[in-house]
Amino acid sequence: MQYELHYLTRSMFLNHSDSMEYYRIYKRTVEKAKWSAELSSIIDELKKRRKTNAWHYHFSYDLANIYIEEEMWGELFIEVKDANDISVTSRYAKYLQDGFSSQLIDIYRDSIVKYAQRTGRNIYEDTKKYLKEMSKLKNGLFAAKALKEELLNTYKNRPAMKEILAPLFR
Repeated sequence: MQYELHYLTRSMFLNHSDSMEYYRIYKRTVEKAKWSAELSSIIDELKKRRKTNAWHYHFSYDLANIYIEEEMWGELFIEVKDANDISVTSRYAKYLQDGFSSQLIDIYRDSIVKYAQRTGRNIYEDTKKYLKEMSKLKNGLFAAKALKEELLNTYKNRPAMKEILAPLFR
């Protein structure tokens, strides 16, 4: 019975991983002394699946959730950094801000610059949101203000961007 639960919960997590509850149940079926090896096995499986599913880097929310659950902050940081996606950075910065603040500022900066190349009011509103998030990091306010000014100088011909970003940090 225990083996069946062990096998079933592992399979459910790996194949229907939208819930960490299967992961937690699976973890309870593994002896503590064997958990490290099992954890490595799950991580390897998820990394292998990610590489076969895309031509480019594909962020694994399942891996990120495991890293959070197991408090593997260094591994989570690497995933977020490699994603090079502002929405991923925004979603996971709260878990990383204590240990990786200066690196997150750099990631935010690069991601915001890339994101702000797009046009439209919704893009500018999102850019404002991301700049605010960046400013809340340790030593992030100065970097966020400087980036805002850089964006406004780079995109002088975007009145909507100016309207939305100009009042920020005043």
